[in-house]
Amino acid sequence: MDTKPTLIGIAGGSCSGKTTLARNAAKALGPHRCSLIAQDNYYFDVRILCPDGGLPDFDAPTSLEFSLLARHLAALKQGDAVDIPTYDFTVHQRREETVRVEPRPIVILEGILILSQPEIRAQLDHSVFLRCEKHLRLARRIARDVAERGRTEEGVLAQFYETVEPSQTTWVDPSSAHASRVIEQDEYLNGGDDLIKELIAQWTASK
Repeated sequence: MDTKPTLIGIAGGSCSGKTTLARNAAKALGPHRCSLIAQDNYYFDVRILCPDGGLPDFDAPTSLEFSLLARHLAALKQGDAVDIPTYDFTVHQRREETVRVEPRPIVILEGILILSQPEIRAQLDHSVFLRCEKHLRLARRIARDVAERGRTEEGVLAQFYETVEPSQTTWVDPSSAHASRVIEQDEYLNGGDDLIKELIAQWTASK
């Protein structure tokens, strides 16, 4: 039996349901069988990206330290634990504390841009891309960012149309071509536990 972790990637647009799917799959697998990593943990500190002030384009690949994420995935695949960064979205800065991620049998990585990066997708054993209509993604993003990230609705709307949707067109949607499986919105919304069970069966078939 292969003791090295199986790496799963879950991609899709902002607020398409990636985190929910990842957490539901992890819950079904159980804490001793699954570890979770979010692409969002790897944002560069805004003080590095914009030392003279201002804010970067958070929806561009250059805003994320993918080289560090790639090293962490490689270490996990070799059976080594890693300490991943944490990020404070209210001030756009990395926190001092890190989070230990263990090399469980299944490691799930979720993020909007993970399939757009060759060094990341090359390490994934399976990948899923979630399609979701723009109006639903926007409604979810407003609710999340206002409640959890200290944003205003006006600010969320401005960012969505200035950077989120251009990134969706340039990076996110084209990356679906690299997914092992594309899940349409209705399939995801109606699939429930059966969809989770089906995905887990695929991911664990070689274990």
